[in-house]
Amino acid sequence: MSKLSLIGLTKASHARQCVFIINYLYMCDIESKQMDNLIFKIRPEGLENPETGLIRREEILVFDTETTGLNRNVDNILQFSAIDGNGQTLMNQLFHPDRVAAWPQAQSVNHISPEDVADAPLIAEWADRILDLFRRAHLIVAYNIRFDYNMLLGNLPGQRGELCHIIKHSANHHVYDVMWRFPAVYAHENPGANPSTKPQKLGACAAYYGFQGGRLHDALEDARATLHCFYKVAEAEEKYGFIDVPSPFHR
Repeated sequence: MSKLSLIGLTKASHARQCVFIINYLYMCDIESKQMDNLIFKIRPEGLENPETGLIRREEILVFDTETTGLNRNVDNILQFSAIDGNGQTLMNQLFHPDRVAAWPQAQSVNHISPEDVADAPLIAEWADRILDLFRRAHLIVAYNIRFDYNMLLGNLPGQRGELCHIIKHSANHHVYDVMWRFPAVYAHENPGANPSTKPQKLGACAAYYGFQGGRLHDALEDARATLHCFYKVAEAEEKYGFIDVPSPFHR
Protein backbone atom coordinates (compact mmCIF):
# COMPACT_ATOMS: atom_id res chain seq x y z
CA MET A 1 0.00 0.00 0.00
CA SER A 2 1.34 3.40 -0.95
CA LYS A 3 1.96 6.13 1.60
CA LEU A 4 -0.76 8.20 -0.10
CA SER A 5 -3.26 5.34 0.20
CA LEU A 6 -2.37 4.91 3.86
CA ILE A 7 -2.96 8.61 4.50
CA GLY A 8 -6.32 8.39 2.73
CA LEU A 9 -7.27 5.36 4.81
CA THR A 10 -6.25 7.12 7.99
CA LYS A 11 -8.31 10.19 7.10
CA ALA A 12 -11.31 8.06 6.20
CA SER A 13 -11.02 6.13 9.46
CA HIS A 14 -10.70 9.38 11.38
CA ALA A 15 -13.78 10.76 9.63
CA ARG A 16 -15.83 7.69 10.57
CA GLN A 17 -14.62 7.99 14.14
CA CYS A 18 -15.66 11.66 14.23
CA VAL A 19 -19.12 10.80 12.90
CA PHE A 20 -19.47 8.10 15.58
CA ILE A 21 -18.46 10.53 18.33
CA ILE A 22 -20.86 13.21 17.09
CA ASN A 23 -23.71 10.70 16.86
CA TYR A 24 -22.93 9.33 20.33
CA LEU A 25 -22.88 12.81 21.84
CA TYR A 26 -26.23 13.51 20.17
CA MET A 27 -27.59 10.36 21.78
CA CYS A 28 -26.51 11.75 25.15
CA ASP A 29 -28.98 14.60 24.84
CA ILE A 30 -31.90 14.04 27.17
CA GLU A 31 -34.44 14.19 24.34
CA SER A 32 -33.15 11.15 22.48
CA LYS A 33 -34.56 8.23 24.48
CA GLN A 34 -37.77 7.26 26.21
CA MET A 35 -37.77 7.26 30.00
CA ASP A 36 -38.01 4.05 31.99
CA ASN A 37 -41.71 3.23 32.30
CA LEU A 38 -41.86 1.20 35.50
CA ILE A 39 -44.26 0.86 38.40
CA PHE A 40 -42.73 -0.33 41.64
CA LYS A 41 -44.13 -2.24 44.56
CA ILE A 42 -42.88 -0.67 47.77
CA ARG A 43 -41.33 -3.15 50.18
CA PRO A 44 -39.84 -2.48 53.63
CA GLU A 45 -36.35 -3.09 52.24
CA GLY A 46 -36.82 -1.29 48.93
CA LEU A 47 -38.78 -1.27 45.68
CA GLU A 48 -39.57 -4.15 43.38
CA ASN A 49 -40.50 -4.52 39.73
CA PRO A 50 -40.43 -7.69 37.58
CA GLU A 51 -37.99 -6.02 35.20
CA THR A 52 -35.58 -4.75 37.85
CA GLY A 53 -36.05 -7.19 40.70
CA LEU A 54 -35.65 -5.79 44.19
CA ILE A 55 -33.84 -2.47 44.40
CA ARG A 56 -32.76 -1.87 47.96
CA ARG A 57 -33.12 1.57 49.48
CA GLU A 58 -29.34 1.87 49.65
CA GLU A 59 -29.24 1.37 45.88
CA ILE A 60 -31.48 4.39 45.22
CA LEU A 61 -29.77 7.68 44.35
CA VAL A 62 -31.71 10.93 44.68
CA PHE A 63 -29.81 13.99 43.50
CA ASP A 64 -30.22 17.69 42.86
CA THR A 65 -28.11 20.67 41.80
CA GLU A 66 -28.05 24.43 42.28
CA THR A 67 -26.50 26.45 39.48
CA THR A 68 -25.55 29.92 38.28
CA GLY A 69 -28.13 29.73 35.50
CA LEU A 70 -29.93 27.50 33.03
CA ASN A 71 -27.40 27.07 30.20
CA ARG A 72 -25.18 24.03 30.56
CA ASN A 73 -22.61 25.48 28.16
CA VAL A 74 -21.98 28.71 30.06
CA ASP A 75 -23.28 28.19 33.60
CA ASN A 76 -21.74 26.39 36.56
CA ILE A 77 -23.05 23.92 39.10
CA LEU A 78 -22.65 25.58 42.49
CA GLN A 79 -23.98 22.74 44.65
CA PHE A 80 -24.43 19.02 44.13
CA SER A 81 -26.29 16.99 46.72
CA ALA A 82 -27.28 13.34 46.83
CA ILE A 83 -29.03 11.04 49.28
CA ASP A 84 -29.97 7.37 49.20
CA GLY A 85 -33.42 5.81 49.56
CA ASN A 86 -33.11 5.91 53.35
CA GLY A 87 -32.49 9.65 53.28
CA GLN A 88 -28.83 9.29 54.21
CA THR A 89 -26.65 12.06 52.81
CA LEU A 90 -24.15 10.72 50.28
CA MET A 91 -22.80 14.10 49.15
CA ASN A 92 -23.51 17.76 49.83
CA GLN A 93 -20.80 19.88 48.24
CA LEU A 94 -20.40 23.47 47.08
CA PHE A 95 -18.25 24.23 44.03
CA HIS A 96 -16.33 27.25 42.84
CA PRO A 97 -17.55 28.41 39.41
CA ASP A 98 -14.91 28.80 36.70
CA ARG A 99 -17.21 30.28 34.03
CA VAL A 100 -19.32 32.85 35.86
CA ALA A 101 -18.24 35.60 38.28
CA ALA A 102 -21.70 36.62 39.51
CA TRP A 103 -25.23 35.23 39.22
CA PRO A 104 -27.63 37.70 40.86
CA GLN A 105 -30.80 36.19 39.42
CA ALA A 106 -29.93 32.64 40.45
CA GLN A 107 -28.57 33.85 43.78
CA SER A 108 -31.94 35.39 44.62
CA VAL A 109 -33.38 31.87 44.36
CA ASN A 110 -30.68 29.57 45.74
CA HIS A 111 -29.07 32.09 48.12
CA ILE A 112 -25.57 30.93 47.17
CA SER A 113 -23.28 33.96 46.86
CA PRO A 114 -19.86 34.28 45.23
CA GLU A 115 -18.42 34.57 48.74
CA ASP A 116 -19.99 31.24 49.74
CA VAL A 117 -18.05 29.40 47.03
CA ALA A 118 -14.91 31.53 46.86
CA ASP A 119 -12.77 28.83 48.48
CA ALA A 120 -14.76 25.81 47.30
CA PRO A 121 -13.16 23.24 44.97
CA LEU A 122 -13.85 23.08 41.26
CA ILE A 123 -16.42 20.48 40.31
CA ALA A 124 -13.82 18.82 38.07
CA GLU A 125 -11.92 17.85 41.22
CA TRP A 126 -14.96 15.92 42.42
CA ALA A 127 -15.97 14.49 39.06
CA ASP A 128 -15.09 10.88 39.77
CA ARG A 129 -16.72 10.94 43.19
CA ILE A 130 -19.93 12.29 41.67
CA LEU A 131 -19.88 9.74 38.88
CA ASP A 132 -19.25 6.93 41.33
CA LEU A 133 -22.58 7.68 43.00
CA PHE A 134 -24.31 7.07 39.68
CA ARG A 135 -22.24 3.96 39.00
CA ARG A 136 -23.30 2.34 42.26
CA ALA A 137 -27.00 3.23 42.03
CA HIS A 138 -29.64 1.00 40.47
CA LEU A 139 -32.48 3.53 40.60
CA ILE A 140 -31.77 7.22 39.95
CA VAL A 141 -34.47 9.61 41.15
CA ALA A 142 -34.73 13.33 40.46
CA TYR A 143 -37.23 16.14 40.05
CA ASN A 144 -36.87 17.48 36.51
CA ILE A 145 -33.92 15.31 35.58
CA ARG A 146 -33.67 17.00 32.17
CA PHE A 147 -32.17 20.05 33.81
CA ASP A 148 -29.80 18.41 36.29
CA TYR A 149 -28.60 15.79 33.82
CA ASN A 150 -27.86 18.40 31.16
CA MET A 151 -26.03 20.61 33.66
CA LEU A 152 -23.86 17.65 34.64
CA LEU A 153 -23.09 16.95 30.98
CA GLY A 154 -22.01 20.55 30.54
CA ASN A 155 -19.95 20.73 33.72
CA LEU A 156 -18.31 17.31 33.54
CA PRO A 157 -17.25 16.96 29.89
CA GLY A 158 -14.68 14.28 30.72
CA GLN A 159 -17.39 12.09 32.27
CA ARG A 160 -20.04 12.83 29.68
CA GLY A 161 -19.84 9.50 27.87
CA GLU A 162 -20.11 7.34 30.99
CA LEU A 163 -22.83 9.47 32.52
CA CYS A 164 -24.76 9.26 29.26
CA HIS A 165 -24.43 5.47 29.29
CA ILE A 166 -25.63 5.20 32.89
CA ILE A 167 -28.65 7.47 32.45
CA LYS A 168 -29.65 6.55 28.92
CA HIS A 169 -28.43 3.09 27.94
CA SER A 170 -27.42 0.93 30.93
CA ALA A 171 -29.72 -2.00 31.69
CA ASN A 172 -28.49 -1.91 35.29
CA HIS A 173 -29.63 1.66 35.92
CA HIS A 174 -33.20 2.92 35.95
CA VAL A 175 -34.45 6.50 36.05
CA TYR A 176 -37.52 7.91 37.80
CA ASP A 177 -38.48 11.56 37.37
CA VAL A 178 -41.01 12.53 40.03
CA MET A 179 -41.92 15.76 38.24
CA TRP A 180 -43.27 13.91 35.21
CA ARG A 181 -45.15 11.30 37.23
CA PHE A 182 -46.86 13.46 39.84
CA PRO A 183 -49.47 15.17 37.58
CA ALA A 184 -51.26 11.95 36.65
CA VAL A 185 -51.56 10.97 40.30
CA TYR A 186 -52.82 14.43 41.24
CA ALA A 187 -55.39 14.41 38.44
CA HIS A 188 -56.63 10.99 39.51
CA GLU A 189 -57.00 12.04 43.13
CA ASN A 190 -58.62 15.39 42.33
CA PRO A 191 -61.05 14.71 39.46
CA GLY A 192 -63.17 17.76 40.18
CA ALA A 193 -60.33 20.20 40.51
CA ASN A 194 -59.60 20.42 36.77
CA PRO A 195 -55.90 20.04 37.52
CA SER A 196 -53.22 20.82 34.99
CA THR A 197 -51.48 17.79 33.53
CA LYS A 198 -48.34 19.85 33.03
CA PRO A 199 -45.37 19.24 35.33
CA GLN A 200 -45.50 21.22 38.56
CA LYS A 201 -42.71 22.78 40.59
CA LEU A 202 -41.17 20.76 43.40
CA GLY A 203 -42.64 23.12 45.98
CA ALA A 204 -46.17 22.32 44.81
CA CYS A 205 -45.57 18.57 44.91
CA ALA A 206 -43.85 18.78 48.32
CA ALA A 207 -46.72 20.84 49.76
CA TYR A 208 -49.30 18.41 48.39
CA TYR A 209 -47.60 15.53 50.19
CA GLY A 210 -46.97 17.48 53.40
CA PHE A 211 -43.19 17.53 53.25
CA GLN A 212 -41.78 19.09 56.41
CA GLY A 213 -38.25 20.22 55.70
CA GLY A 214 -36.04 23.22 55.33
CA ARG A 215 -35.84 25.86 52.63
CA LEU A 216 -36.26 24.57 49.10
CA HIS A 217 -33.78 25.62 46.39
CA ASP A 218 -31.05 24.18 48.54
CA ALA A 219 -29.87 21.08 46.70
CA LEU A 220 -29.86 18.87 49.80
CA GLU A 221 -33.32 19.94 50.91
CA ASP A 222 -34.60 19.55 47.36
CA ALA A 223 -33.23 16.00 47.28
CA ARG A 224 -34.99 15.24 50.56
CA ALA A 225 -38.25 16.70 49.28
CA THR A 226 -37.87 14.70 46.06
CA LEU A 227 -37.38 11.46 48.00
CA HIS A 228 -40.46 12.18 50.11
CA CYS A 229 -42.55 12.84 47.01
CA PHE A 230 -41.05 9.85 45.19
CA TYR A 231 -42.35 7.38 47.76
CA LYS A 232 -45.77 9.03 47.77
CA VAL A 233 -46.10 9.02 43.98
CA ALA A 234 -44.72 5.48 43.64
CA GLU A 235 -47.19 4.26 46.25
CA ALA A 236 -50.07 5.92 44.41
CA GLU A 237 -48.97 4.49 41.05
CA GLU A 238 -48.97 1.01 42.53
CA LYS A 239 -52.39 1.61 44.08
CA TYR A 240 -53.98 3.00 40.91
CA GLY A 241 -52.12 0.77 38.45
CA PHE A 242 -50.80 3.50 36.17
CA ILE A 243 -48.77 2.17 33.25
CA ASP A 244 -48.70 5.03 30.71
CA VAL A 245 -46.16 7.34 32.29
CA PRO A 246 -45.08 10.62 30.62
CA SER A 247 -41.40 11.02 29.87
CA PRO A 248 -39.03 13.96 30.17
CA PHE A 249 -37.02 12.53 27.27
CA HIS A 250 -39.75 13.49 24.78
CA ARG A 251 -41.95 16.55 25.04
